[in-house]
Formats: sequence, structure tokens, C-alpha cells
Amino acid sequence: MQRYARLSDGAGYVSPVATSYFPTYEPIAVESILANCVRLAKDRSRTPFDPETLAFAAEFSKALLSDRAAARFPQVVSLGYWLRATAIERLRLAYEPLFAQADRLVVPRGLVFHLPPANVDTLFLYSWIMGMLAGNTNVIRLPSALNDVTQLLLGFLRATATPAITESNLFVAYGRDDVITAEISQVCDVRVVWGGDEKVSAVRTIPLPPNAIDLNFANRFSIAAIKASAFEALDEAGEHQLTERVYNDIFWFNQMGCGSPRVLYWVGEACDFKAARRRFFESLSAVEQEKGYFADVGAAVAKTNFAFRAMLDHNVASYERFGRAISVLTLAEPEDVRGEVQGGGLLWEARVASLFDLAPALQRSDQTLTYFGFDRAELLAFARAANGRGIDRIVPAGAALDFGHLWDGYDLVQAFTRVVHIA
Repeated sequence: MQRYARLSDGAGYVSPVATSYFPTYEPIAVESILANCVRLAKDRSRTPFDPETLAFAAEFSKALLSDRAAARFPQVVSLGYWLRATAIERLRLAYEPLFAQADRLVVPRGLVFHLPPANVDTLFLYSWIMGMLAGNTNVIRLPSALNDVTQLLLGFLRATATPAITESNLFVAYGRDDVITAEISQVCDVRVVWGGDEKVSAVRTIPLPPNAIDLNFANRFSIAAIKASAFEALDEAGEHQLTERVYNDIFWFNQMGCGSPRVLYWVGEACDFKAARRRFFESLSAVEQEKGYFADVGAAVAKTNFAFRAMLDHNVASYERFGRAISVLTLAEPEDVRGEVQGGGLLWEARVASLFDLAPALQRSDQTLTYFGFDRAELLAFARAANGRGIDRIVPAGAALDFGHLWDGYDLVQAFTRVVHIA
């Protein structure tokens, strides 16, 4: 990784040398980054769901799903499945009625500037592909240090990209430099910021052109709900299947993904809460050991320290550990535990009589509810009771981290396009 070399531009500002990861992998001067962004902003050659973009997505998916090295990373396999030709075609068909209306033409917004997070190593590609499917050109700012998964994905991208894809996208890594970010922001049409509240607030101070828009994905908090009676009715195979799905929700990205649940609610008027939760966590612990999850010593100590502080700050009825990585803080009564986040398998736990009991305490930062045992009518009624207080996604257990075109209350295809009205 090229570290910054300071070069004076003759006007007092000292500009760094960054690293281009796509279309080429080499050091790149800031002047070249900005020149490319200006070129991309003027490029209006693509349209939403362009055939060449669809063909590239299918080829990229095949490459990911057929490679042994990629198969070692479940998040990469998940990305490959999401990009399958049949899946992308379903997405295209879902928007066909909107695109086919006689009084409108759907067009791309232009240049999308993506600022993905460092803690979810596949999200930069999901964000980029949504921008590209909508017909936009894209510049993606990567973290200055890339992990193995990100490097692997970029290698596949360079190997499978067609000239048209190469010419309409730029992936570049540079450190925290508001001058570069401001220069790119001045020529973009959409700026997408993924990260914490602090990052979103900092980037928001950097102005955009008057007709550009910001899409901000700040800190989020997610929960899970299990209907106790439905869990108690499971046989051994069903129990294992459920806890395997919950394992994916928690341990992918080390529980640092925004959709990973932090609190597990057991729901039922007179449920055998103690018996159900012990059976559940013992099964989850068995799955964790089967999967070979590894937590380093530092993470384990941090989790223990967090738990001890939590017992001082909240009404914790019990604290238990299951297996090597699962720590459970059981609340005497449901209460607000948002704030400092601790990953690696730490869950808060509480019991409520009804799913509706959760609605009044929701906040706008609450993103995902993963569930088990509830039917569609119950979930719709809960969403209506919440009525926009919080929760933008309600998905079954195991799907907490599945990316989709509907995210955090945005329809990303519509957010990345404009409508020309033709009366």
C-alpha cells in the first residue's frame, strides 16, 4: 500500500499521492483523481439496467462463486449469490413498470461518490453496483488500509471488468483528507456516506453542488424477536437450523454490521422464558463451536469489561457466557441500551408480552428487526404501530446482513435515478 508522499502544488496546499485500485492498481496523483472525476461527471453514456452492466454483474458473480479462495469467505459467497443473473433480472423486472410509463423517462443522476465503511468489507461493492445498475458513473473512496477480502474482491473486479465498466468507474484509496473529498464532492451528483454519526456529520459540512443530493447511512441499532411458543415447538433439527441462521446474523462481520442484532426479545404472555432461552443459547453455542469462530484475547477482554460496566449502568438480572464467544446480559425489564457497541457475540436479552410492546420505545436510529415465529399479519401490524418511529427492515432470522435495494428507508434504484416528465 502506497503511503502518502507530500507534494507541493505551488499554491500552499500539499497534496498527497493516493492509490488507485481500479481500473489500475498503482499510485495515483490527486490531480489525476480529480481529472478522472470531472471526466466521469460528464459521461452520460449509460442507462439504468444497461445490458452491458447486467452482463458484467453476471460474469462477476460466476467468478466469485467458482473460486476456492472466495469460498472461504461467506460474505463473498453471499455477494456472489446476490449478483446472480437471475437475481439481478428479478430486480430489473421489478422496476420495469416504473420505467415503462409513457409520461416519464428514468435517467441516471450522474456521478455517484461512495464513501463506504471500513468495518463491513463487502459493502463498498454493494453500494457501487447499485449506483452502476442505475446507470451512473461512480467514484469509490476506499480506506487507506484494505483487508484480505477487499483486496480479493478488487482483484476479481480487475479481472472481469469490460472496457465500458473500466472507463466509467474509479476506486481510489486515500486517508482522511477533506480537501480531496471536497474536490470530488464539487463534481458529484450523489454522495453516499456509510459509517458512524461522526463520519456523516463531518462529511455533511463539506458542501455539494446545489442540485446534488446526500444519502447518509449513519449509526444504526438492530434487534431480534423470537416468539417463545414457536421456538418451544421446534424439534432438534428445526432448533439447529434457527440457531445456525442466528449465528450468521451475529458473527458475520464480528457483529459490527448495522443489521446485526444487539438485543434479543423473547415474546409471549406466559412463555417459559428461562427454559426457552437456555435451550436456545446452548444450541447457538454448539453452532458457534461447529463454525470455529475465533475471538482474540483482546476482544474477549473488551467484551468482559463491557459486560461488567453494563451491570453497573443497567438493571441486569443475570450475566452468562455460553461456549467460547457468546455473552448474554439479561435485563430485569426492557430498557434503553443503545450507546456504546460491543461486538463479538454479546447480546442483551429481555422478555416482552407482545411484539407491540417494542413499538413505543423505538428510535429513528433503529434499523433492522430480525424475527422468528411471527406471521406476516403480525409483522405488518407491528410496522404500523411503529409508524416511522424506527425500524426500516423486518427480515427473518438469518437475513439480518442480506443487502437489498431497499435499505434504511431508501429505494436505492430510485434514489440513484431521476425522472424526466414528458407531458
